[in-house]
Amino acid sequence: MTEHNQNDVLHDQSSEVVDSDNQESRLMAMLIYLLSLFSGFIGPLIIWIIKHKESRFVNKAGKNYLNFVISYTIWTIIILVVMLVPFFIGLSMGTDTSMTVGFIIYIIGFIIMMVLAFVLAFVSFIFTIIACVKYYNGNEYLIPLSIRFFK
Repeated sequence: MTEHNQNDVLHDQSSEVVDSDNQESRLMAMLIYLLSLFSGFIGPLIIWIIKHKESRFVNKAGKNYLNFVISYTIWTIIILVVMLVPFFIGLSMGTDTSMTVGFIIYIIGFIIMMVLAFVLAFVSFIFTIIACVKYYNGNEYLIPLSIRFFK
């Protein structure tokens, strides 16, 4: 084997190590999001804690995931609080007639907020799937409406 061929073989072997390391990082980053569908935030948190020092890509994916979870928890709490406002408006109306109007206001508000909660859950699921694909392909993905707590 000539010296030129030996260098090619060594170069090919070292690039495989880099590629497999990159492949592992992409897989771990993807698993952060994929596991969230089955284990809530515990599985992704465990992967991130174990792997964040080994790969900047996994560290970034973990931080983006935590930003996503915290942000969507805040959005859910806001929806629940807003959902209670029509209820208290209905309670504050004293007479029977105004109680009926208040109850109707509450029901309408409740339905609107339930639809918003469902939409938030649905888009959360869709964005999680998109994040899985993006991270597996080696691209960072910031889920919309995520507040950047960790950078």
